[in-house]
Amino acid sequence: MKQTQFIPLTFAASPVTTAYISVPFKVEKIHIKSANYDAGTSGLTRYVIVESNIGLNAPFAMLSQDDTYSQSSVQDIEIKLKDPQPLQGWYTFTLKTMSGAVAGTTNGGAATDYIGMIVEFNSPDEIL
Repeated sequence: MKQTQFIPLTFAASPVTTAYISVPFKVEKIHIKSANYDAGTSGLTRYVIVESNIGLNAPFAMLSQDDTYSQSSVQDIEIKLKDPQPLQGWYTFTLKTMSGAVAGTTNGGAATDYIGMIVEFNSPDEIL
């Protein structure tokens, strides 16, 4: 089985947020298909990595906002879990800088950053 979900993330004055994820089967592979980033401050060039505790703090996306250039953000990141597991609950997502340090939110925390991701969850019996 597989299921595709949209995961919205809101980083309000913090580089850490949570999202509730519910998949009705044990998950063996997580495939991040697409992601987009809206930094809360316009006129800003910003690059971030999104990590989550779902995949042992593996990167979920690498994103940028640059008001100068048009861009799309296709992701093709696969996370294979050692043992298939149920995903039911609140999971943490963290913004990091390109150096790997935890990022601050834009405008000194006065602005809210948004990230939206399209993620596919695959069961162990999914034929690829």
